[in-house]
Amino acid sequence: MASLAVLQHPTVESGSDSVKVSSVVPEAVSFLDTTLDFKDVKNLESITISVNGLIINSEFSKNTQRKYYELCRSQGASLHKNLPEGIDMKFAVGAIAETVTVADAIKSCNLSNSRDDFSAWDKSLGVLEQLGMNVGFLRAQVEQLLRVVIESEEAANCYNEALY
Repeated sequence: MASLAVLQHPTVESGSDSVKVSSVVPEAVSFLDTTLDFKDVKNLESITISVNGLIINSEFSKNTQRKYYELCRSQGASLHKNLPEGIDMKFAVGAIAETVTVADAIKSCNLSNSRDDFSAWDKSLGVLEQLGMNVGFLRAQVEQLLRVVIESEEAANCYNEALY
């Protein structure tokens, strides 16, 4: 079974490109001591979600952590590993949470969902992708599901036209 990795590697550089880290760190957030590869995490209990060297697991419910772990495991990699270095921690937490929310909506959708639902999901995922989240696989699912909805609508229209 695939595992989850530590997600964002902290880097400190000298000179004009240095990254300033705020000294104000939320009480439940701690610093990352070591970096793990995705393959080193064997189960849900060993997940360490970090951004800019800060462990942010405490920012998520256990349910959100589990869902995020499953999404990452399905791709064999951390979905937020490409977020920009120095991104605000709360912004990163929001991006991860939104990814889980949209993935849940996609998972629970059916033929009664409107095209607007699919459009909204794709727009959200597009923004997350531009931020650096690895959500291309979710966008592909949205496209595929939208095609099924369109084909179903067309079949229903043909059937209705045949009746009248």
